[in-house]
Amino acid sequence: MLLNKKVFFVISFMSTIGLFTQDLISQDDESTSRLEEVVVTAQKKEEGLSEVPISIQVISDERIADLGITSLTSLADHVPGLHISKGAGEWNIYMRGIGSKANKGFSQSITQFIDGMPITAGQQYAAAMLDIERVEVLKGAQGVLFGKNTIGGVINAVSKSPEIGGGFDGYWKVTRATEFDTWKFQGATNIPINDSFAMRVAYSSETSDGYTKNLYLGTDGPENQAESLRVTFLKQHENAEVSLKLTSSSNTKRSQESGISTWALAAPFPVLAGQGAVIGQATIPPYTGAVIAWNIMGNSFPDLVSGQPGMTYLDNTQGLNPTGGTVDSDSAILNITMSWNDFDIKSTTSYSEYDYVWGLDADFGPLPFLSTDSYHDFQSFTQEIVITSPQSDKFEYIAGMFYDDVNYYSINNGTFDMTVGGLFADAFPLPNVFALQTQGQFSAPDAATHTLFDQNSTSLSVFFEGTLYVNDQLTLKAGVRNSDDDKDVKGSQVMSSTGTGGLGIDTPTMAPPVLGVFNALLKRAPYNFPVQSRSDSFTTTSFKAMYDLNDNVKLYGSYAEGYKAGGFDGSENAPKVASTTPGVPSITPGAEFQFEPEEAETIEVGAKLDFPSRSLRASIAYFTTDYKDLQTSTFDGSGFVVTNAASAEIDGVEFDFTWAPTDNLVIGGSVTSLDFAYLEFTNAGCTAPQDVAYRIATGVKDGCEQDLTGRTGDYAPEMSSSLYVNYYQTLSNDRTFKLSVSGNSVGEYYSSGDLDPNGIHDNATKIDARASITNSNGFEVSLYAKNLTDRITAHQIFDLPLVPGSYFSMWSPGREVGLTLSAKF
Repeated sequence: MLLNKKVFFVISFMSTIGLFTQDLISQDDESTSRLEEVVVTAQKKEEGLSEVPISIQVISDERIADLGITSLTSLADHVPGLHISKGAGEWNIYMRGIGSKANKGFSQSITQFIDGMPITAGQQYAAAMLDIERVEVLKGAQGVLFGKNTIGGVINAVSKSPEIGGGFDGYWKVTRATEFDTWKFQGATNIPINDSFAMRVAYSSETSDGYTKNLYLGTDGPENQAESLRVTFLKQHENAEVSLKLTSSSNTKRSQESGISTWALAAPFPVLAGQGAVIGQATIPPYTGAVIAWNIMGNSFPDLVSGQPGMTYLDNTQGLNPTGGTVDSDSAILNITMSWNDFDIKSTTSYSEYDYVWGLDADFGPLPFLSTDSYHDFQSFTQEIVITSPQSDKFEYIAGMFYDDVNYYSINNGTFDMTVGGLFADAFPLPNVFALQTQGQFSAPDAATHTLFDQNSTSLSVFFEGTLYVNDQLTLKAGVRNSDDDKDVKGSQVMSSTGTGGLGIDTPTMAPPVLGVFNALLKRAPYNFPVQSRSDSFTTTSFKAMYDLNDNVKLYGSYAEGYKAGGFDGSENAPKVASTTPGVPSITPGAEFQFEPEEAETIEVGAKLDFPSRSLRASIAYFTTDYKDLQTSTFDGSGFVVTNAASAEIDGVEFDFTWAPTDNLVIGGSVTSLDFAYLEFTNAGCTAPQDVAYRIATGVKDGCEQDLTGRTGDYAPEMSSSLYVNYYQTLSNDRTFKLSVSGNSVGEYYSSGDLDPNGIHDNATKIDARASITNSNGFEVSLYAKNLTDRITAHQIFDLPLVPGSYFSMWSPGREVGLTLSAKF
């Protein structure tokens, strides 16, 4: 029945396209369009946008400049169906409602490529968008041409290259915004060496005092300082071209953009304290975190401000690292292209690395209680070789191989001030948490957990896609990729305290009071797993067909498979088999320590429309994706629950257009409609209120599950859209005025994995505007406003650690007004 419904929808969809375009077709002629031709490399070779039989949105360098985009986060605001944001810990990267949850062991569902180099870790998204020529957003599974971890799509960024034979030229741009005390600079120059060799140097920097108001400390935040430098060398020799791009970036943030959005308890305080439930009081583990926080906050911070958008009440609790973080990243990309007997051969070799030092005020409020520190060390080496057959009017093909070797090492430290900055004794009769829990038999002012996750993964794949030109109208493509993935991981976790020898990872303890408190607070226990290994092998296929209805309309259909590799739970709550030897940590991971790969099948039908005489270009697509074994992670306020959802289905429609009705007006936009539903997900993690109710009813600490079958997923708004208008006016022979206005709208969505109704993000529409005057010599002055109506939203809402029933939000920026001066030379 479901298949018949989809077939009926596809037939109706294509019929509607035909009827809609009939009038335009009959009236169109061969006039030249005012819109520039768009060339993309979305299918591993240069093609016109209308020749690519997939849903794709392209953002040009001009559009990037108009929107003032300097990061992938701001880019995503203008691409419906795409969401990119920095969460409290990991990055949130979603397309069409598919992305990776907060777990260091998860691979990305959407992979970004920069000049052929895959960006496989979320922290690399912190780097600035430097000197970009265009960004191609490919939606849907891309498992054949791009391989693993592209199950939701691909972001293909192409940076600008040197121009051989060109002159010494370039540009610079300076931006000043007073609201956040922001300064931005970006510039690049082409350096000709001789008639076969050239260089290009690009640099950007950005400083800001931040966009949130800390009502406790009376400061702004988070402060941000970022720099990026890229040097590109381009050498031509006979039928070969060699390009080497070296990039170095640094991004430092101080404080965090989080605020307590709800301060409440999921049950009456005596119940959470284990003193007032109707049944089995002694069997209910006490909610120590709620006891501590609720009492001390009430006594010491009665004026706590919560729920005000853009406002925080942080004391920036610091453990080993300052609150915030620093990402230092470097990369090298070597592209070699050559021709041999009319075959094109391209080799892409890349190496990337980053160091990430991170500090988090993990109680997200004024309590000097809990902080988290992380150290991440990442290296990735990749090699791809692609062979493209000679052009033919009958049959062409692309064949290639890809290899990568990725090493990821992290240490995560949770540090607890068990005296809560000396406030504990004001609310309780004993000086610290340990003394309270043991009735004075054990005492320690500070304690910590230390979690190590050391993973190495390798992948080798070969792929092939053939193109058959059946006739002048019909083109068929078929592709296949075979991939082998291997992963090894070493994981361990220890506890320490100042009462048992010190806080460091090198002074572990198995003291029962320390283990008992951490188990009650965060469900953490010591373990020391030997190296765990897993191997996965996949064969993914794709089929595409494009039919030229006429010179203006191309119809297409596609079927594509994708996968995301399985792996190991990288959270601090890794499942384990309890040790049977007193004083010895667990050495056996639980069955849930490993999670299975995701698999997806996407069917898409659509049309590419191009009417030159009307200067109108558009595309429309219907898609349906069936997912199997989605990797999910849910935070319930104490720890993470990692599992695979059995299956899910996403249906949707995407529409994109650009229209130039007159010589001085361009209108464009895109819309994405999503219908996400778990087909089967009976073992989802509970919300914090559900978990509390489960503990009270059963007296059992762990095991709460909920059934989310039929419900939606995270970052899957039913509707999102972006619309822009560019108006051009010549003021004189040497001056041009340009006004650009854009509006971006996103429907409500969830972000925490458990579909807690307290975590719904409301509908939001944000408007940007830019007015500029450009001289014929290339000098330009621009006045801009982002988020003109000052609509402050939260891009993530999570359970507040230790206090079930309370929540924190990660705030997005409010209004920013600034001035930009730029020049080309």
